[in-house]
Formats: sequence, C-alpha cells, structure tokens
Amino acid sequence: MPIDKEVYKKILGEIINNTRKACIDLSLTVEPVSIYNSKMGGYPYFPKGMEYPKDENEDPMILFVQLNFEELPELENYPKEGILQIFICGTDDTMGANPDDVKEQTNYKIIYHPTIEKDESKLQKLPKKIKTMIDKEFDEDGDIQLMFSGVFKINGKISENVGCLRDVTQSKLIDKLATKYGVETSDIEDSLIEDPSFSKDGMRIGGNPSYIDLDPRSEETKKYDTLLLQIDSQMYSKDEPHHNNTEDEYKTCFGDGGIVHFFIEKEKLLKKDFSEVLFCFDQC
Repeated sequence: MPIDKEVYKKILGEIINNTRKACIDLSLTVEPVSIYNSKMGGYPYFPKGMEYPKDENEDPMILFVQLNFEELPELENYPKEGILQIFICGTDDTMGANPDDVKEQTNYKIIYHPTIEKDESKLQKLPKKIKTMIDKEFDEDGDIQLMFSGVFKINGKISENVGCLRDVTQSKLIDKLATKYGVETSDIEDSLIEDPSFSKDGMRIGGNPSYIDLDPRSEETKKYDTLLLQIDSQMYSKDEPHHNNTEDEYKTCFGDGGIVHFFIEKEKLLKKDFSEVLFCFDQC
C-alpha cells in the first residue's frame, strides 16, 4: 500500500538524518602518475625495509590501489598522512578475497606506510622481474587477468551520502520507523528502492556502502562497521581518454558489473591497524 506523502516525507527525513555520513568520492582519470600518487595499478611506492608481497604460490602480487592521504581531502577518523596500499593476486577470480577468514591476507595484502620517504633516491628499486610483470599486466597476451583496464590516477573530493536500506548495520531502523508511523516495513522498503536520495554505486572512502544485492556482512562480521573503501564497476565516459589508447569499455569491471568493499572496525581504523579487514567481492 502506498504511504501517505507527508508520512513518507517524515520517514525519509529520519532515515537521512540517521544515516548521513561524510565520505571522499573518488574518480579515476587517465593521466601521468608518480610513485607517490593515489592510483589504481602501476608501480607502487616501495620504501626500504618493505618486502614486496607475494601470493600463496610465491608469485609477486599486483598493486590494485594506492591511496596517498596527504594528497586526498581530510576525512574524520581516517589517516591524514601516509600511504595505504592494496595488493592483489592477479590470477585469482576474486582477487584474493576470503570473507570466511578476514585475518587471512594470503592472496591479497594491505600495507600502510605511516610516513612517506620523499627522497625518491632513497626508495628501493623494483626488481626487474616485478617491473616486467607490471608492464605486462595490461597486454592482451598477458596471463594476468585483472579487473581494471589500465593505470589510473585517483582523485578525491569531500562529499556525503545516505545509507542503503539493505545495510546490515541499519537493519532495525526501518522496522522502528514502521512501528512509529503505523505503516508496513515492506511499504517503506518499496518506496525507498526508487528514491534518488539513497546511496548509489560509486568509488569512495568512508560513507555508506552500496550493494548489488544484499549486504555481504553477516551477524558474525557486522562488527566491521566502517567502510574503508568501495570500488564499483566503472565505464569510460564519452570522449574520455583511454589507457594506452585501448578500446576498452570499462575502467573497472568486477564480474558482471560488481562492487568491491573493504570494511574495517572503527577502533582499528582509528589506530591505523589494517591487519584485519573484511574484503568482499560482490558481483552479479
């Protein structure tokens, strides 16, 4: 049954007020990148003392995402300095994600560098084998199958978004509002599904996640209450430059238009402890 417009307006207002969160909206552009830049793919920042990550087969991993917090807008609770890197297994269909054991980073690895060595001459040199592998990763004849089509610079701007009705951490809110306003939970959900106010796909640090279907977190894993990073499948816009002048339709494509999430406990985020992260691969 349709909800009275004035009642729905009040319900929507309460949902927005209860779920609105600040975030950093991220975009991918084809432009030159340095060792230090926030980027997807390419050569990683590689300071002395860092051991290059390898997968369970002892093969070098690929840099998926590098975030330089010094060049991104500041967001409360998130680092204001340092570089965060996410490395993945280039031959794994789910990029190394293992939601059954969030502490296991066997086929992906998250590394945080709290300080940045600005003198590039003091950084380690990437071994030739690894440089060759990275250069090859986007070749048509390469045996590494990545879900992003090139090296992209990551740009960020402060924004905010509203929670998704399928979010496990907010599952009780709609029930409470249905009781408060004397309407059915299903009627609220039906009204919200098409409402443009709600969290849509996108690439972001923080804020509210969006989902293909349901929140991948269970009752056991909902303690990972903070979105560290979300990356969705993104197409090139019309007339946008392509990496290496390819004709790829997508910049990123996870399965058939999926989304990748990295969730973390708020307390661990505040401590800049990225040793235990819930990595979810959500695809159609």
